[in-house]
Amino acid sequence: AMAGEASGTPQRLRVSVVQMGLDPTLAENRDKIVRLIQEAAAADARLVIFPEGALAAPPGTPLAEEHGR
Repeated sequence: AMAGEASGTPQRLRVSVVQMGLDPTLAENRDKIVRLIQEAAAADARLVIFPEGALAAPPGTPLAEEHGR
């Protein structure tokens, strides 16, 4: 069936939702996110959801303080 058409067979979308502690640097958080996406993909997830602030500088770090956090 074409996109938007009913095919009679339910389609499944495997979703991974991540709860993660933030590391002190954006690079560490980025690397963690990349690793977790790879793990989710290996488990057949097609969508991975991360916390809202996963790519923000953690509070109390120099980068966060530069941006008033």
